[in-house]
Amino acid sequence: MVGPMTEVSTLQARVRAALDEHRSLLDVEREVVEPADLDAERRDALWLYAWCYRDRFKRQSRPRPVERPLTFRR
Repeated sequence: MVGPMTEVSTLQARVRAALDEHRSLLDVEREVVEPADLDAERRDALWLYAWCYRDRFKRQSRPRPVERPLTFRR
């Protein structure tokens, strides 16, 4: 039996896959979110999921600054 949570999980997986392939948020919205058979509240939640995942993905892919010990000059 396929329930609403299974459908949402599948849609979230599609969102992650698209963003992992460096698709734009607009593409994800057009190809995954808008055609989804969800009520407005769940569709909005899916879009927010995509936005947050993209933001997290962008933060993780940024180069991290090199940590250096603090030195004080006199």
